[in-house]
Amino acid sequence: MKRIKFKALVFLLLAVILLSTIPMTAFAGETETTKKLPSGITYSDIERTIDSYVDANKDTTAAVSISIFDRDGVILEKSYGHMNVEDNIANNADTVMEWGSIGKLLVWVSAMQLYEQGKLDLNADIKTYLPEGFFKKLKYDDKITMLNLMNHNAGWQDICKDLFTTNRENVPDLETALKKTEPIQIFRPGEFVAYSNWGATLAGYIVERVSGMPFYEYVQTNIFAPLQMTKTATDPDLSDNPWVKTEREKLMCYTSDMQAKGPCIYAASHYPAGKATGTISDLRKFAMALIPDENGNSPLFQKAETLAELFTPSSYYSDGKTPSCYHGLWADLECNNKVAQHTGSTIGCVSILKIDLDAGVGTIVMVNQPDAVDYILGMPSKIFEKREIKSDGNLEIDDSIARAYYPSATFRYGICRFFSIIDGPFTITKEKDGSLLIGKLLIIKLPLLQVEPDVYKVTVDDASQSFYVKRDENGKIMSLVTGIDPGSREFFPGSTGKYYFDFFLLFSLVIAGLYGSIALIGILIRRLRKKAQPLGGLRAAVCGSALGALINFVALVLAALSWVMPSAQITVHGLLFILFAPIPVIYAVILAIRFKNLDANKKQKTRLIATAAMGLLMTFSVALLQLWWFWA
Repeated sequence: MKRIKFKALVFLLLAVILLSTIPMTAFAGETETTKKLPSGITYSDIERTIDSYVDANKDTTAAVSISIFDRDGVILEKSYGHMNVEDNIANNADTVMEWGSIGKLLVWVSAMQLYEQGKLDLNADIKTYLPEGFFKKLKYDDKITMLNLMNHNAGWQDICKDLFTTNRENVPDLETALKKTEPIQIFRPGEFVAYSNWGATLAGYIVERVSGMPFYEYVQTNIFAPLQMTKTATDPDLSDNPWVKTEREKLMCYTSDMQAKGPCIYAASHYPAGKATGTISDLRKFAMALIPDENGNSPLFQKAETLAELFTPSSYYSDGKTPSCYHGLWADLECNNKVAQHTGSTIGCVSILKIDLDAGVGTIVMVNQPDAVDYILGMPSKIFEKREIKSDGNLEIDDSIARAYYPSATFRYGICRFFSIIDGPFTITKEKDGSLLIGKLLIIKLPLLQVEPDVYKVTVDDASQSFYVKRDENGKIMSLVTGIDPGSREFFPGSTGKYYFDFFLLFSLVIAGLYGSIALIGILIRRLRKKAQPLGGLRAAVCGSALGALINFVALVLAALSWVMPSAQITVHGLLFILFAPIPVIYAVILAIRFKNLDANKKQKTRLIATAAMGLLMTFSVALLQLWWFWA
């Protein structure tokens, strides 16, 4: 499940640089010495190649599992490292890891099965399948379809509450969870890609409504059972497969620098978007079923045409011919062949599933380190054929894209809007020699090369990232489309002035809080010394509110970064901000009324005015940052 689990572009750029240091060696195996993967590596050489890759990263590797397969069977399936480093428990074939957002493919396959049976129309208004009055926060009257959900372009902003819970025995049903967390619609349906866990969960709920059974039960019956996937669970607390639930308790999770995070086990109220958990061999069975056999068939569907429809582009880039999405799988344009992929990330794990549909070859990588992006970017490059694009020397470089860009999958409204400020924009700048650089504000800068009209690329050795310009009918730049899952995110042009102003608000909140803490100490000292303090009580209340607002904000950020933030907690944070924010206003009014008649010297009046200024700065910041808007 993603939140931006691929949050900031700079994280991607840093990961790309890391890939440049990875060595690769190979040796001749005993069999399959001539059959080759799309990358050109022979089947017999791939194990040594992967062994070498893992060995080069062993000091920062906990557990990594990889499966490489074609339509005829398994080429390589191997587990490396330790599922529990502290207890020296090796990663093995029975290790279960979380799929993350790869689990969304269970939703899309389920939808395609119901589509095949004539029970679900991918182009119908989804209100047809939902209870009357289900939506409360739609901004536009345009219909939303299942294709909009598959393409992540229904228009909702992100959500930050009730994604996970530590109370695994009391997870709400999907209808309750969705209604409780409905996000505000900020774009017209079909207009922009804004990756949405809520939208994928809604699609899973529609599968429930149409099929007449809970989503996890539908998946167990119609996907896991036919494929003999006996070691995978997808229920919010994994209770649909007790063996998986027991095995998941054994997996420990780590950061990329090997800091232990514990088991990182949570129930997911939005579980269709990314709770599936199982062994790599089970996930491989599912992935192999997505590769058509020699007759185009799949055990997942009754008709070959349904699988063909699944891998027909459901959305395109702005040129109208370059595929962006295949009914929920992202088109990887970094490869020569037709390649579809999806990545996944949870609190404890990260994964990727990638299939070359032309060659009939696929791979899966699963890691118990959620920030181990190097494996997700690097390992597949040993298997798939990289698309080599060289810039045409006669191409006139279009530098009009040089500006700041903000993500579409963001928090435009509500108490979690601070996420969009912390994440911040990336910038494209034009250098004196005419070249372009891309990076985060004041951080890393990498060369950006224009390779085709409206196509730009960052390349460092084995890894590359493309940016596709999206324009309106008048040729005006609407956005750049990119992502670790290609096409999964859009970035909108905007001024850096807006970002700096928002950052100023955050900075002001911190300064006001720090001033409040220092001033409170001074007030206490003067009270102990029994010195006169005009409006001392009111001034203490203002300083306390400023400090309280800062503490409340820090607690909010820490809770949000943990991914476990229930609605009730957000409500408490919001109500506290509503309580703190008006106090400086009341103080300022009273000070203005009584200022001329105050029995205070110049120094005391200066303190009173400074307190009013800092307090109002806090109020101003809380109001404009929407920290009081807890219901959004």
